[in-house]
Amino acid sequence: MFELCKKLGFDLFQGYFFQRPEIIKGRKINSTARSAIALVNTLQNQNVTIEEVTRLATNELKLSYQLLRILNSPVCDIKKTVVSIQEAVVFIGLNQLKKWALLITLCSSTKSPQPLLKVLLTRGRYCQLLAESKQSERGDSAFMVGLLSSIEVVFNLEKSIVLDEIALDKGLYDAIMNQSGELGTYLTQTLNFEAQNWRYLDALKVDERTTLNKAFLEAMVWTDVMISGVKLINTIVPNFVTLETAGVDLN
Repeated sequence: MFELCKKLGFDLFQGYFFQRPEIIKGRKINSTARSAIALVNTLQNQNVTIEEVTRLATNELKLSYQLLRILNSPVCDIKKTVVSIQEAVVFIGLNQLKKWALLITLCSSTKSPQPLLKVLLTRGRYCQLLAESKQSERGDSAFMVGLLSSIEVVFNLEKSIVLDEIALDKGLYDAIMNQSGELGTYLTQTLNFEAQNWRYLDALKVDERTTLNKAFLEAMVWTDVMISGVKLINTIVPNFVTLETAGVDLN
């Protein structure tokens, strides 16, 4: 039905279609997707060093250029001009830099619907905020679980194939595939809130529902800030796809 509507000229859609595209079993990873997955693999590694991220960005000239454009924009509000990736880490921290690099990689290296990327960013931040509300030290891991929770949709490949390429540790892998463990609990809460599963939500205590509501609003605001950086890049790099091209109002 979606493809038929596109052929008829419709360009605005509502619903969960973007999160449920047809996954072709047995499909192999092409060179573009493999390169993007390799970048994601490096960036999701909690032990990655400043030097490794710097080298990665230096080798990927487009990524380096786009990162510096964002870092020197009002979005990041850095008071001086940043001239290198290593210098950027001093101002915004390695984890925030990794998030920007991940966003750029996913947006520029795949043909997935851009509203989906906004959903995944919100989901990742939501999982992170839930972890932080529990004083957990696994906030960054929770972010990755949310962001990669529908990675198969981004690359139109079976989830297990993509996750095997990314080489996640067992805790993250089980959380994404089976919603198990501490990280899986955050993802379960996120998905149920996202789907407005009232049977699940009504069973929670009032303070738990309050935490979920607050985290969702904060996650949406954070995602809008990230997306505004994507809009900036599009004014500089014409072939960088943004949510605007998908007909989504970002204001």
